[in-house]
Amino acid sequence: MTNEEIQGLFFQECDEGLAAAEAALMACRTGGHDGETINQIFRAVHSIKGGAGAFGFSALQSFTHHFETVLDLVRGGDLALSDDVLTLMFRAFDRLADHVAATRARLAPPDDGEILALLRAAGSPAPSQPVLAVSAAPCGAADVTGLSFDLDALLGDLERDSPTNTPSQPWLVRFRPGPGALRHGHEPLLLLRELAALGGELLSVDHADIPALGALDPRGAYLGWTFRLPADVPRAAIAEIFEFVAGECDLAIERADAAALPAPAPAAHVVSLPPVRPKAAASFAAPQTIRVDLDKLDRLVDLIGALGLAQTRLGLRLGGEGLAGIAEMADLDRLARDLQHSAQAIRTQPVEAVFSRVHRIVRELEAQTGKRIRLEVEGEDIELDRTVIERIGEPLTHLIRNSVDHGIELPADRVAVGKPAEGVVRLAAVHGEGEVLITVEDDGRGIDRDHVRALAVDRGLVPADARLSEEEVDELIFVPGFSTARALSSISGRGVGMDVVRQNVRALGGRVVIRSRPGQGTAFTLALPLPPAVAPPFQGLMAPPPILHRAHG
Repeated sequence: MTNEEIQGLFFQECDEGLAAAEAALMACRTGGHDGETINQIFRAVHSIKGGAGAFGFSALQSFTHHFETVLDLVRGGDLALSDDVLTLMFRAFDRLADHVAATRARLAPPDDGEILALLRAAGSPAPSQPVLAVSAAPCGAADVTGLSFDLDALLGDLERDSPTNTPSQPWLVRFRPGPGALRHGHEPLLLLRELAALGGELLSVDHADIPALGALDPRGAYLGWTFRLPADVPRAAIAEIFEFVAGECDLAIERADAAALPAPAPAAHVVSLPPVRPKAAASFAAPQTIRVDLDKLDRLVDLIGALGLAQTRLGLRLGGEGLAGIAEMADLDRLARDLQHSAQAIRTQPVEAVFSRVHRIVRELEAQTGKRIRLEVEGEDIELDRTVIERIGEPLTHLIRNSVDHGIELPADRVAVGKPAEGVVRLAAVHGEGEVLITVEDDGRGIDRDHVRALAVDRGLVPADARLSEEEVDELIFVPGFSTARALSSISGRGVGMDVVRQNVRALGGRVVIRSRPGQGTAFTLALPLPPAVAPPFQGLMAPPPILHRAHG
């Protein structure tokens, strides 16, 4: 594989790690979290840091290092998971996603100065700060007592590394992967690069276990390495490198007498370590998948479609010869249908691929508007053709922004009319009859139809004496350039968003349906056609979900 291909795999795994971390953060926000939830976020950030270091992405590596420090304090119980800390973690996560995107596109790193300052401050909590104990799940194999570390060794390290007894002996690290390490996806070269990044020097390579060529298993691990690291490197920083391979290797980390250490291996014998693909933590394990070029998949689908046409022509030909009812033809018909269904399913993706982007949009809108929003998401496993998935992202963004900016009221205004201070935006996908219905719904003020009509008359869109139904008034918000915003802002006011929604949905062969009740909320439903091969065997007519009802005072 080329370096570009390996980097491509790294960025794909960054996306997987970011998705898992965001899901864990959302669990923290809703209160449905435990120690393993924090560990999941930590492992995602740590994996990205390791890969960034391997490829020399210094800005990404530096940011993840500071983010990781705060996460480590939280998972160890040294930093309370307060609302402020959780907000900082969300902001750091969003900026981490920006870093990954900029690195992938080879652009300048995003401005992270403010977030870094907050992370550094949070990473050095005051001694009197209250602590919320969030236990850190062991990353390696535990001993019979249930502990994943040697307590006596740690206490000894603390004593040796205390300020009153500054160590002078360098660290000696001996590392040998276990026989099954490579089979389980571990990359020894990545670990060696991290040791080198801490200032490690390669002293020797143990190759005594390499067998004869005929007995060599290309998936086996036969080498061992000895490194010397500076005395001032914390032992925890060294151990952290190997936390995901604990139990899969022989590892010794100890202080050594510098005078007794062998000289570093000659430079001529030091092999230049190529970039390697970092492995995602086991917490992110998903159903087994392979990555295939989309052009190859499209070619496969086209060929299967052509095969189906040929099978149809064959059936007609055999029918003319009186052979249409033979058992072999029935089997061929069944197999052709199954193959076509399977081929079409290859092109589909869960709508989660686009729904997952909405969480950040809502967080940013909360910060810009001062409103409090609870996002509810349903039906993320509903599948659509990948071309549809790619094209509904922009309409959904506009609808979410519309719901927050125009629909949801400010907290004080909501409380004044008997509503909870926190508004609700609901994003849901369900199967309809031959279509998928995607609904963006809020429990806000609803459409002020009198105001919409007055604006339309004032702008000459409709005659002053025109008698419009509620549906006709609702249709006015899709007119290009029409906006009900009182003032132009960075969120709305130019009258572009809703026009884009309708045009994009129509281009996909779909339609937009509006339902709104004053004081109760508005729902926009996108009805998108479902390819026949993906349609469920039985589809009952499913009406769009009702407007959210809230008990007001």
